[in-house]
Formats: sequence, C-alpha cells, structure tokens
Amino acid sequence: MVNAAEGEWKDYKDPNYNFVLSYPSDYIYTSQTLADRRVLQLFVSPTSPSTSLFISYTPVRDDYTSLSSFGSVDQVGQMTILPKSELAGSGVESEMISSVSKSDAYFFDYKVKVKDEDKHLRSIFTLCDGINGAAGKVLVTITGQCKEEDYGGVRMVFDKVEESFKKVKG
Repeated sequence: MVNAAEGEWKDYKDPNYNFVLSYPSDYIYTSQTLADRRVLQLFVSPTSPSTSLFISYTPVRDDYTSLSSFGSVDQVGQMTILPKSELAGSGVESEMISSVSKSDAYFFDYKVKVKDEDKHLRSIFTLCDGINGAAGKVLVTITGQCKEEDYGGVRMVFDKVEESFKKVKG
C-alpha cells in the first residue's frame, strides 16, 4: 500500500472563495448541502473512513473584515477549539498542541476526546469575500481528522494539505 503522502495528489480549487489546496487523489470527494443550506466539501480516505478532510463555510457579519476581528489565534483557539466540558457536553476533553497565524489564516493542531474516542484534528480558519461581491465575508474552515492512534501515519498527509493551502486570485 502506498502512503497517501507519497502517492498522487489532486488540487481542489474553490470556485467561489478563491483558495486552493491539495488532497490525496484516492480520497473520495463529495459535496453535501446541509439542512441550513450551508455546503460541506468532504474528502474521505478509502482505507480508513474515520480519516477525512472537510471544508465548511459560515457567513459572518459585515463588521468582521479580517480574521483578527474574531480575536488573536490564541483567543479563537480558546473559544472554538478548546470548549469547556460543561459547554460541549460531559466527557469532552480537548488539548491544543499548536496554534499559529500565517498566510492570512489561523492553523490549529489539537486533540479531542469524547467518551472513549480519541481524535486528532488539524484546522485552518480563513476569511474570504462573499460570492460575486455579496456583502459580508465567509469563514472557511478546513479540517483534517483521524483517530489518534492513526495520526502517525496521517500526519504527513495533513502537513501536505496545510502546506498546499493558499488563496488565489479569482
């Protein structure tokens, strides 16, 4: 079996929000529209369905004009990545491994334990212009997730996805 990080890759260029990233070519891609009409792009490992990448889009108020409008990378991590157990539900534990601001994005590496399931996640938060000049911005969240026990074999994939992420001109 070829390690996905060493195998072939495809580029995903978002046609509406002008960013590009690469993902393993054997990952299964689907696009889903959620009940609230938000769209979710999903890329799932064919050998381990618990390993996936997903992209979600969340419209934000007009006065959020940059990522710093949400706070510093550490503040955003504390508010969103590391929820308090009483807010997220009993039995939820989370641990931030790193949080970095670069390339007009926030990058998070963290672990979450829900009941007896340990997951490792890597997320990119970036703010993009609305579609076709629409007012307001959209918070784009790109997240890779896997079981913690699989992270050693998936880490290079997540690294490559993060390294490939960039905003492009439309």
